[in-house]
Amino acid sequence: MDPFDYVSEYKQKMMTVTAIAYVKEACRCKGFVSTLLGPALRWLFASSRKPQKHAGDLYRITQGANETIGEFNTRLNNEKVAVRECEVSIAVEAFRRDLRYELDLYKQLTLHPCHSFEALQEKAAAAIRLEEDVLARASIPSTPSVSSTSAIEKSSRKQSIGKKEERYIPYGRGINRINNREENQQLHTLTEYGFTTCVRGILKALREMGDGVRWPRPPVEGQSWRKESKKKCEFNHDIGHTTEDCYTLRREIRRL
Repeated sequence: MDPFDYVSEYKQKMMTVTAIAYVKEACRCKGFVSTLLGPALRWLFASSRKPQKHAGDLYRITQGANETIGEFNTRLNNEKVAVRECEVSIAVEAFRRDLRYELDLYKQLTLHPCHSFEALQEKAAAAIRLEEDVLARASIPSTPSVSSTSAIEKSSRKQSIGKKEERYIPYGRGINRINNREENQQLHTLTEYGFTTCVRGILKALREMGDGVRWPRPPVEGQSWRKESKKKCEFNHDIGHTTEDCYTLRREIRRL
């Protein structure tokens, strides 16, 4: 008989049965099983049967080569829960046998067996903490030794000395010669950068930057007698031009 015709015929028969509205659908589902015969009934029983796990199946759970104790413990506990009425002695012995024999936990459980699953879990928790701590320490980069730190300090001192020397750029009478006029004319003025502070604020910010700024050497005494004394530059500590018009300052700002 066609399955669709069979279900339709069953629904027609159930319509004649008097039942309360909210339990009518449940009665249909319960009563449908009693109408099955032959292969359909055998298929229903076969699909409803689930394979039962036995305590002996725990011995087949072995710890993998790259599996940690914590991962193995979680996997075995999940399998133990699926076993009905699992004996404590079998669960403890299965946990010990399934461990890798080179582990310290396996040696401890062999020399000093546990008589309860709670005691076994306490030892496993201690081993898991130790394992996690070792993995965490391995991920932290090792600190250099005393000799290496002294060498690093010496190299950093040399670099800092070199930086201090690199901070100064040659500055003298020829810094703004005629051959640099085209380059100086291409430099942006301080107002074109759109700074939200005055010239003194810009100089203060440059001082706070430290070794990243190359400060010019102060001029030699006696070289500024031809310059106009009313104009003074706070960046070069020289006279003859203002700080706003200083090409050296504008060139350094462009570099930064």
